[in-house]
Amino acid sequence: MPARPTWKGFLKVSLVNIPVKVFPATESAATISFNQLHGECQTRIQQKRWCPHCDREVPLSEIVKGYEFEKGRYVVMDEDDIQKVRVESTRVAMASSMRSFTQASSNRLRSLLLARLSVPKQTFTPRSSKSGNG
Repeated sequence: MPARPTWKGFLKVSLVNIPVKVFPATESAATISFNQLHGECQTRIQQKRWCPHCDREVPLSEIVKGYEFEKGRYVVMDEDDIQKVRVESTRVAMASSMRSFTQASSNRLRSLLLARLSVPKQTFTPRSSKSGNG
């Protein structure tokens, strides 16, 4: 299974937005996951939402979010409360300063950019400062 990005967003450089995907540094193929089975019939075990106080299964429509501020005591949060504290945006990274291509190895920089950004190889060609174009 291919690695999924842990974050997707944009690098904003002046008026240009560059799509960026951040991938985990570990390989998920190295991990093994198991399913829980009923030993007698080898059927997968289901995880039900169970209320031990009411001694019954709870439908998704009756589930709320709560923060435990003290052992066994919760404050219930609804969607409006969560929206009030939500961060504006975590999908844009602003570049506040830039280095010229001559300050870094252009081949190294090109390989880093192509490996990290969602940019096809044929669309990114750095200009050499020796040609008089940059």
